[in-house]
Amino acid sequence: MRIRRFARGSLVIALIAGCQAWTPSTEASDLAAVRERGRLVMLCWPHQESIFVRRTVELGPEGLHRFAGIDVDVLEAYARQLGVELEIRPMEHSFAELIPSLLSGKGDVIGSSLTITGKRAEKVGFSVPYFDVEQVVVARRGSGLSSVADLDHRTASAVPGSSQEENLLALGLKSLEILSTEFTLDNYIEVVEGNADFTVVDSSSATKVLAKYPQFARELEVAFELSTHDHYGFAVRPGSDLLEGLDAFLERLRSSGELERIKARHRDRGARR
Repeated sequence: MRIRRFARGSLVIALIAGCQAWTPSTEASDLAAVRERGRLVMLCWPHQESIFVRRTVELGPEGLHRFAGIDVDVLEAYARQLGVELEIRPMEHSFAELIPSLLSGKGDVIGSSLTITGKRAEKVGFSVPYFDVEQVVVARRGSGLSSVADLDHRTASAVPGSSQEENLLALGLKSLEILSTEFTLDNYIEVVEGNADFTVVDSSSATKVLAKYPQFARELEVAFELSTHDHYGFAVRPGSDLLEGLDAFLERLRSSGELERIKARHRDRGARR
């Protein structure tokens, strides 16, 4: 298998500047550090096609950026329960920065539609799942791709460090080439332009992108669904005492129906965009 790194410079989104670096508190617990600081710091990799975390721009002299999405709403509510504010800190270069940044103390929690995988669970602590997705193969219409065996000797597009790349590697195909991209939308573009034969994406992404972009819908289709059933979770440092409270909070959101209302609200907004 060969992985080819590729960067589409024209699609790089400028990230918010001016975030001051901070080092972890010497307090005995993450929870105590968050309360002392007065902020819960959420690390993310936002993009405009995401219903989980994306940028919005408020017009004004400063051109302020804000963030919206399922993950933002959930963690804002959790921060309020802790009696602190939520600070959202986007990664500067790639999705793959998320876990190293968390482990180095640049944030308290990752909220970025992060798939729970065995490999990641060796490095971080995951909350209970809050969103379930399937992995689907998206290819050009009439590609003839209908099974995993058909993917060998092909080129796939994937974001480095993503669960999609991890799932591709787990397929065990000996002659698969992976074309690395910067954003999930780039995965579709590379297939449309013929640089890749297919991409593997979350079912939530495929549904939204193919509905929003008529050109993609004309040229691309969901070829088939992988047997992988994935779940999104929030990630904290191993052993963090934030996890117990976050899990209990998510269970209360679920049992009250508020979690489904948050999901529906952002699904509806995404459909109208």
